[in-house]
This record gives sequence, C-alpha cells and structure tokens, in this order.
Amino acid sequence: MKKRILKKRMKSLKYEDEIMKMILEKYHQSESGIIMIYRNDIVNNEFDEKEAAKMISVLESSDFFTISRKSSRNDFSIPWTLQMKISGANYFVDRKTTKTAIFQSKLAIFISIIIPILIKMIDIIYNIYK
Repeated sequence: MKKRILKKRMKSLKYEDEIMKMILEKYHQSESGIIMIYRNDIVNNEFDEKEAAKMISVLESSDFFTISRKSSRNDFSIPWTLQMKISGANYFVDRKTTKTAIFQSKLAIFISIIIPILIKMIDIIYNIYK
C-alpha cells in the first residue's frame, strides 16, 4: 500500500516538474512576465488536460504564480493567464538549494551521532585489551 502511494507521489512530482518546466520556458520567452497557456501547449506536451489543470492549481496554491484568468469549467477552452512570482521563477534553483541544505543537515546529524559512538567503542575495546 505504501509503495503504491509513494509511486503515485513520485509520478505527481515528475508531472509537477514537467508542467513547471513548460511554464518557465514560456516565462523566459515572454517579455512582460505574463504567461498564456493554451490548449495546444497542454496537448503538444502530452499532458492530460484535467491533470494539468489540477497541477497548475496546486502550483498556484504553493505560491509560485497567480492565475489571472482561467476557464470556469477548469479546462483550457480559453487560455489561462498566469503571472509568475519570484519563488516560481527560481523553482528549480530553490529546490536544488533545499535538497543541498537537507543533505548537509542530515550529514551533520549523522556525524554528531556516529563520532561519539566510535569514540566510546574505541574506549571500550582499549579497556578490554588493557
């Protein structure tokens, strides 16, 4: 059961990355910072329209951009207009920085636990053979 949930979450993260990659490409192409997402953009990138709409809404709730205009039916019958925020423009940079910081903190915790254990083991072994 947990594997299925984990697989679904990993698929969701991959889908989120692909959608954000498409949005960032359009953002870098626009001069005004306003992004228009058309139905063709979704179809050409082989996204499911409902899943893409859901993922874009999730990304908006994560405060990466604001949706200025969208269809009332939550589909792409009219182009969606997005306004990118700074956190969205730095999406992949921030994720890499966060991963590095998490790794460094885990490493520091690991070292702070292992070194005293090793010192204690060496002390015990030394006292046994003394």
